[in-house]
Amino acid sequence: MKWGSISFDWNQTRAFLVTAETGTMSAAARALKTTQPTLSRQISALEEHLGTTLFYRSGNELKLTRSGQDLLVIARKMGETADQFSILARANATNEGDKVTISTCEVTGIYRMPDILDKLIKVDPNISTEIIVTNDSSDLMQGEADIAIRCYKPSNANLIIKKLGNEVINLYGTPQYIESLLRLPRKQLINDMRIITFYDYKPALDHLAKFNINLKNSNFHISTASFPAQIMLAKRSLGLIYLAKDIASHETELSIFPESIVSSISVPIWIVSNKELRINKKVKKTFDFISNELIDKLKYKNI
Repeated sequence: MKWGSISFDWNQTRAFLVTAETGTMSAAARALKTTQPTLSRQISALEEHLGTTLFYRSGNELKLTRSGQDLLVIARKMGETADQFSILARANATNEGDKVTISTCEVTGIYRMPDILDKLIKVDPNISTEIIVTNDSSDLMQGEADIAIRCYKPSNANLIIKKLGNEVINLYGTPQYIESLLRLPRKQLINDMRIITFYDYKPALDHLAKFNINLKNSNFHISTASFPAQIMLAKRSLGLIYLAKDIASHETELSIFPESIVSSISVPIWIVSNKELRINKKVKKTFDFISNELIDKLKYKNI
């Protein structure tokens, strides 16, 4: 390798890469947590160093020139390599202050993780954790988390994945609300049934249709992306919510809607981590501990 020929500035290249991927200076600046003037100077410096123009403006967006398109292919590979470098560096870190970051949805983060982390601290007080509670998928390849709990099977070959079991989900509501529905003739029950769910309620529509409960938009009168909000709304008898059985055991104000009318949904749960991060003893121990605890929790039976 000709070491003398490596004279580019990675910060400038990264500025070019993120701007190209996001399409605007403002979006790139937010992603890199910097200012637009700083980003503009970095790209201008890179263009001057390379002797070519990388972008041209089209309305409010920046478009790549032919040279920019060619260089973007290489910049992407450099970005992927930089990510792998960072991941491996974290995997080999021995700093006792390092935290193991765990990404999980609201349901698991609020109801399952506190008990698990309480046990983990007692087993190994030296392991510090950070819980990222989000209903979006954290990008493990970009270093957004060390471990993730997911309800779908990832396909990335660079990830370690382990199926933990199936989450059994049923409809729940207050006893008063459920009783008010069950007193009605079936046609009226379907008309009056209210379901509180996420913004995309098509999965609920499809599930209920299997039991000849064909709902309309008006049946979904309240929607929210906040799971705790769904529970509080259900407790006010404003509708039924989908809830995992092991979670429902903590909510004594809610009762299960008769399974003879609507049976449960089974959703597979997976735990995921980077292969490189399994080198890190703290991550490996946390991964294994959480796996075993969640496997046990997902075996819950509502007797």
